Amino acid sequence: MINRVRQFAEIAKAGWLSDALLRTMDFFANKASQKLIVTAKIPDSPISLRDKKILFIEAVWKLDWWGFGDGIFRSPIIDWLWSDSEVQILTRDGRSPIFYNNPNISKLHIIEQERTIWSTFALISSLRNEKFDHIIGLHPTWKMHFFMYLVKTKVQSIHTSMISWDELKTTNLIQLFLSKVQASLGHIPTDIIPSPKIYPSASQTNFASMFDSNKKYVGINLGAKSWLRNFREWWKVFEKLQTQMHIWENTVFVLVGKDGVDGVDEEIMQILNSENVINFCNKTTLAETYEIISYCNGGFIGMDWGNVNAAIALRYQNNSRIIPIYNAVNPELRIPSDLPSAHCVHIPCPNGTNCFTENIALYCSITGQMADDNTQTPPCLQDSTAAESVYNWLLLLK
Repeated sequence: MINRVRQFAEIAKAGWLSDALLRTMDFFANKASQKLIVTAKIPDSPISLRDKKILFIEAVWKLDWWGFGDGIFRSPIIDWLWSDSEVQILTRDGRSPIFYNNPNISKLHIIEQERTIWSTFALISSLRNEKFDHIIGLHPTWKMHFFMYLVKTKVQSIHTSMISWDELKTTNLIQLFLSKVQASLGHIPTDIIPSPKIYPSASQTNFASMFDSNKKYVGINLGAKSWLRNFREWWKVFEKLQTQMHIWENTVFVLVGKDGVDGVDEEIMQILNSENVINFCNKTTLAETYEIISYCNGGFIGMDWGNVNAAIALRYQNNSRIIPIYNAVNPELRIPSDLPSAHCVHIPCPNGTNCFTENIALYCSITGQMADDNTQTPPCLQDSTAAESVYNWLLLLK
């Protein structure tokens, strides 16, 4: 336990704290968790949210195993809460663009990446002054429990919900997030899967001027932080595409991505003429990337990762077709009800193993490679038929 509190001190940039203070923090964290176990019980009847002030804690400190796409998939929670109440969000600065400009969020509180112990306490003080009626958190860690306890003032109740691996294997993630919050407040969980939404805004960089309204822009997400979902054979796709550019008349390909791109974008730039491609890989912030995706009126394709989930959440703006490619996750567990399942495609395992039903992308069932082991691309994404399949799926956006 003392090691976890030391992590808290390190995260808060307060390595000078004495062992006595660390043990004190550990004591209060334990007390907070014990108290919250009681207050997190599901109520017997639905709690009225009308005219209430609610804090939804989306992320605290480390991201644990929730990624950017998971943050996007939590946006329907905000829409549901907002219908009767004032909703404020607490998240990390790296994830904050997911919630920028959301009309259903009255205030966005951000935990800074480069923070001190004093800025952390200043944030806690600011949150206490809001005097929330309810605090809600998903899949709480001890750090979230501790934070909730410090923020609590006149709070009527604190609601937390754990998410099990069995639920992740069988339930759509968007629906799971929303239904957990609904159940924690005593409401009947939804039986539909709402579409997530994000709200990009025009940045100081005038990206809009780069997009001609008379042309068709097809977005392509390159790379993924987990190599289990990082298709690196895009150069094969574009070599074939280059020989058939006549069928892509008036089309420009827009490359986006950051983690795991590793020169794949440069390979594509050498294959296509500059007038047929715009490369934004590793050149934009997250907020700018969302803005660029919103201009992709010809559709968007890429491996299941944060930018693809952002494209799904931006369909309401450009009404374009989205083709997410899955290999280690069941597509049915990731898409909203209004996204046609025919648009979601799957790269099969060469050995016929259904990774997504066995390990939810934790490791490759052939090599045993873990999701965070970025030493090799899994066999399914290196298979000779994978590039051919991706090209055929790309043709759906023609």
